[in-house]
Amino acid sequence: MMLRNLFCLAFIAFSSLTASAVPVTLAEALDKKWIAIEARATGTFGADALRLTVTNLHKDMELSIPAGWIFDSQDTTMQNMIVVRGARLILEKDAKKTARLQAYCINSGRRVPLQSQAYTSRGPATGPLAELARYIHTERPDEEHIQSAVWALSNNHNLTGIGHQGLRQTAASILGKPLPEYFIRNAYVPVPGGPAYSYEPLSVEGLFTYRNETGHTVNFGLFNKAGELVEPFFENLESKPGNHRFQYSFEISGLERGEYAVRLTDNAGRELGTRTVVW
Repeated sequence: MMLRNLFCLAFIAFSSLTASAVPVTLAEALDKKWIAIEARATGTFGADALRLTVTNLHKDMELSIPAGWIFDSQDTTMQNMIVVRGARLILEKDAKKTARLQAYCINSGRRVPLQSQAYTSRGPATGPLAELARYIHTERPDEEHIQSAVWALSNNHNLTGIGHQGLRQTAASILGKPLPEYFIRNAYVPVPGGPAYSYEPLSVEGLFTYRNETGHTVNFGLFNKAGELVEPFFENLESKPGNHRFQYSFEISGLERGEYAVRLTDNAGRELGTRTVVW
């Protein structure tokens, strides 16, 4: 009998724990004033960009902070941010904990926040930004290219600024725009308190594919709009019949902005393939 009673008590305790383990959403907790929050920037983009300190005013809970939640800077000259990776906090009643949130700028024309800059909760993003945040949360692409993807949606930046193929495809699909075949790497490095963005093209990079029917000695380079070779990538390469693909990169920081072409030719000067690139 005692063993049966112990089993029943253990089952009831397990059932109570399971029932209480259903996460409380950030929206519900804020709406019902179950929590108090304080959000502050760290002065960086990406991982650990925003620290959210939560005080539990209600009862033991698991708090769910969703990807796509927007926080607004209390200084309107500084960028607002969107969380792109959801997080959860286990909070006992009256406890206080801090979540380190991966977040990115959604106002490229503003300044980078200073360390400890105060933020307030706006609420969940809708539409394209919400869709992009869900993709980032699920697929976890390289952090290096996330900011450019966010700006493509929030500030209409060119999709050529996104170096990650999956992010570029997702952003193009969300916006209903053609998928660029190349990437413009930007040299600008933001610092706390400075402009969030400046367009300073450093290199043009991409994947070039072609088919060779008979075999050629080929050359590949960057050409200006007048058809003049600006920078060779390779010369006198023996190309056998078949399908070919290679990655290319040209430094463009010293070149005038405008329309150029990456072009494959044979040794007789005949064009075998070309792609337009613009910066």
